[in-house]
Amino acid sequence: MKKYQSQIVIGLGTGRCGTMSLAYLLNWQENSKVYHEKAGNRISWQGDEKTIDKFFHWASEVAKQKQLVGDVAFYYLNYVEYFLSLNPHIKFVCLQRDRTSTVASYKKHSPDTNRWMQHDGTFWRKNKWDNCFPKYDVLSKEEGIERYWDDYYLTANEFQTKYPDSFRIFQTSALNTEVGQRAILAFIGIENPRLSVGIHLNSVGGIKTYSTRFSVIICTHNHAYLLKNVLSDVCQQSIGHSEFEVIVVDNNSTDETRFFTESFCQRSPNVRYCFEAKQGIFRVRRHGWREARGQYVVYIDDDCQVPIQWLTITNDIVEQHAPTMFSVLPYYTFYDHSMKYEDVMKDSHFLDNYKPKLNNDWQLHWLDDQPMLFSKSHDGLHLLNPVAGFIWTCCDGKTNVREIKDALQEVFVENQDEVAKDLPNVLESWQENGLICPDDVPIEKNYLKTKLNHPAQLDTKSQQLQHVLRKNSAKYLTPASHPYFLTISDTKKLMWFRVPKVCTRTIYEHLKQNIYLNCAHSSNVHYPINLYKDYFKFAFVRNPWDRLLSCWVQRVIDSNYFQFNESEYEKMQNFENFFNYVSSLNIETCDRHLRLQSKLIDLNWIDFVGRFETFAEDYKTICRKLDIPLDKLPHKNKSSKTKHYKEFYTEALRNKVYQIYLKDIQIFGYKF
Repeated sequence: MKKYQSQIVIGLGTGRCGTMSLAYLLNWQENSKVYHEKAGNRISWQGDEKTIDKFFHWASEVAKQKQLVGDVAFYYLNYVEYFLSLNPHIKFVCLQRDRTSTVASYKKHSPDTNRWMQHDGTFWRKNKWDNCFPKYDVLSKEEGIERYWDDYYLTANEFQTKYPDSFRIFQTSALNTEVGQRAILAFIGIENPRLSVGIHLNSVGGIKTYSTRFSVIICTHNHAYLLKNVLSDVCQQSIGHSEFEVIVVDNNSTDETRFFTESFCQRSPNVRYCFEAKQGIFRVRRHGWREARGQYVVYIDDDCQVPIQWLTITNDIVEQHAPTMFSVLPYYTFYDHSMKYEDVMKDSHFLDNYKPKLNNDWQLHWLDDQPMLFSKSHDGLHLLNPVAGFIWTCCDGKTNVREIKDALQEVFVENQDEVAKDLPNVLESWQENGLICPDDVPIEKNYLKTKLNHPAQLDTKSQQLQHVLRKNSAKYLTPASHPYFLTISDTKKLMWFRVPKVCTRTIYEHLKQNIYLNCAHSSNVHYPINLYKDYFKFAFVRNPWDRLLSCWVQRVIDSNYFQFNESEYEKMQNFENFFNYVSSLNIETCDRHLRLQSKLIDLNWIDFVGRFETFAEDYKTICRKLDIPLDKLPHKNKSSKTKHYKEFYTEALRNKVYQIYLKDIQIFGYKF
């Protein structure tokens, strides 16, 4: 498993902006200890450096055992520079909710207190938090909150400009998407992120809330003719429609599955369609789990009949017993609608003996092949990996049978003998499905090489490996999910994800002159993650507005790279016309010069993301780390552009580019 050094993180935001959810996300990461407004550390808005010193001492001590440690609270903003003087490597994540919603939320949740104006306690109640907020000479509480919001983010933006590698502002909405959460965790430096999309917390007791009660997941493959019945049954449940959602996960079907499901979605707003291209029931179930927004996740087959009282009964069980997981009615009730309520309740099986230990890195449960319900709110159960039945495991990056056996020594709380007897079959099944490696599989290096006389072409052995990886049948190599434009050096253990229009010629020429490149200038390459997990992986990114303009200048004005016909090429001399062409493309799969930068980088494994805007300093950092000689860098691929990119944009065009490249802007934190 890849390691990252201990990191101290401070979460910020005005309050009423998702800081509790941010703390939950950070504390959800492997080997982490992150608080929300850590008890005993309520800090005054100014002049409380002594308390900061105490907190920093605590964090430094905890960081000796934890990989991620910190606190999330609004009152740290004025101490950012003091923190950096104590430790220049601290990361600051600042959430920003829109001004109107923030003001309305504060007014709703603190009706009898006023933390933004001086008062004697006669009209407004005195509060222990009063000293933590700034005070304003204003006429109303609402005006005070508005001034607080304005000043807070004015200061935050100044810090983001001054300390771009340490301080980053994210919109609160980033917490609600996988892309947004990955961007936050990537900025902090977490390489194996655990996501909590769909989980929201309030500030009163840290209570978890969800979009709905149940997520019903139907996994299917080429069974369009069966979906009509099962979807009709599920959508006619006696429980209210707001209490459940239905997710159809299509496992690469070639029949009418997508067409039928999407037409059904138009009639039933609580039904969603998802596509999973990789074959395998464990992948489909895991995909469904990640999409689920409910507190409880329920799996059913596409060929069963669903009793109309099914979720009502299930809800009663949850209300009475609150189990971590259980079988949702005996399997035969899904084929016999004459079952009585009392009989169903009597035969429901609760897995009370299978509750895992808290704070244990491993949990595994061998469950009967029945429709199963799992509580998504249980902190220990976060990765569904069902093979040969439902198996729940948090594998902690281990991929070897011996390591797994050692890690499972104290997993089971009760009935260890009864459960563990299935372990050999489970491990064998994992091996057959390519999830773990047998003890005797040798790990070879130098899998990817380019030809000496053709640096852009893979050699014969590497081409054969690509064929295997594209077929997704390499059992022990764990191929990356997307092909990339890669440059690799085995001697320096270096992997560079090339992003066009971001100094690629300059970097390539420098590396080629100073180190041996096994894989020099390959394109659309799948790489086996396991074999390169200890390589230093880096990439460079660029402001999307600037990158798009640079592409237009070099690939349209200076040359007809996209091979437009004569009339089209004449139109493309206008930048806005070129943008209209770009907007018609699939921005995730189009030509690499226009593609999303985040799609050209394996963000799950990247070690360092440099920036075009600070290229010289960032590239020096990489060369120092890898001990690569660095003299003056030549500037290759100079364009004919002389004006600043902002001068080419109207406000309308700027906003259009924002919409298309939103993922990059969110992940890499760019602004126009």
